Amino acid sequence: DATAGDNIWSVTLDLVPDGGANTWEWGFNDLTGTWVPKNNTQFTVVDASPVTTTYEIKTGVDEFAQNAMKVYPNPTSGVINISGIDTKAVEIFNMYGAKVLSVDAKSNAIDVSGLSNGAYLVKAIDTNGEIKIGMFNKK
Repeated sequence: DATAGDNIWSVTLDLVPDGGANTWEWGFNDLTGTWVPKNNTQFTVVDASPVTTTYEIKTGVDEFAQNAMKVYPNPTSGVINISGIDTKAVEIFNMYGAKVLSVDAKSNAIDVSGLSNGAYLVKAIDTNGEIKIGMFNKK
C-alpha cells in the first residue's frame, strides 16, 4: 500500500500478448479458494497495449464492524464462543491452511480442546451462506 491508510493496492502483471486467446482473471480468495467478495476481474491481452482493471475491496472500519465476528475467549484451552453471526457451520484451519475441525454448528460454542496448542483461523458460515473469518489461540 504505497499510500498508508488509503486502502488502495496496486498490482502489476506482465503478460505476453496472445491475441486475446486466453482469458485471465484475478482477485482475492478465501481459505477455500472462493473469490472474495464473490467475484473476480477477468480480462484478455490482445496486443502490447496496457490493460487496466480496477478491483476494490472496502476495508474501512465501518465495513469491518458490520461484518465483525467475535471469537472468545482468546486464548482458550477448551471451548470457543462465536458471536456476531447466526452460525450454520464452522471450519477451523491451522496456520498451514489445513482444515483441522469441521462442525455443523447448532450452537455458537465449539469444543477445541482436542486441538494442539497454536494459532487457528475460524471460518464461520451463517444461515444465509455468508462467510466470516476469525482467529483464536489454543493454549
